This record gives sequence, C-alpha cells and structure tokens, in this order.
Amino acid sequence: TIEELIAAEQTRISVFNASGVEGLAGQTADYLTSHGFEVVEVGNEVWSSTSSITMYTSKPYTATFLKDQANINSYNINWYPSPDADVDVIFILGVDWANNNPMP
Repeated sequence: TIEELIAAEQTRISVFNASGVEGLAGQTADYLTSHGFEVVEVGNEVWSSTSSITMYTSKPYTATFLKDQANINSYNINWYPSPDADVDVIFILGVDWANNNPMP
C-alpha cells in the first residue's frame, strides 16, 4: 500500500499553516502521521493562497502522495537537494488546502 511505501521512506516532514485557518497545521500533522509520516515540526507561515512542497531529499512516494492529496501543480514543488537537512520535506498549507483537503 502507499502507506507502507511512505513508511519505508521514513520521511521527516515539517507542516506550516499559511492558510490563516487556526489549527490546520496540527490537524494536517495528525492526518499525515496516520499515513506513515514522521511530522517533526508544526507551525505557521506567511499567508499563501496556494500550498507548496519543498523537498530536500529524494522521497518519491512522499512527493507523489502530497502532490495528489493537495492537488499541487509542479510549479509549487521545489527541489533543494540537501542530504544534511533537518527535515526531508516542508509542506506549506495554503488556502487551497484549507478549502479542499481529504481530511475527515
């Protein structure tokens, strides 16, 4: 399953809320944890209408999962290879995620 593939990648992810919706980063962190991610940081970010992903290490199943879940286009996926980074992925939650996400 995708959860098994994600768990095997052992992705360390930071989740930052840029939507202005209180508590969204925490809710999203819980959702991602339930899908096998290791959420290492939760916080707030400057407001953004669109969500984005920043990848520091190669985690293809993680990238695909987040891209599909958040309906992120390739313009909002940034690759900055850095194997020594404290996290593998930063997921910034925009208004688009606040208004349309798969969380129950």
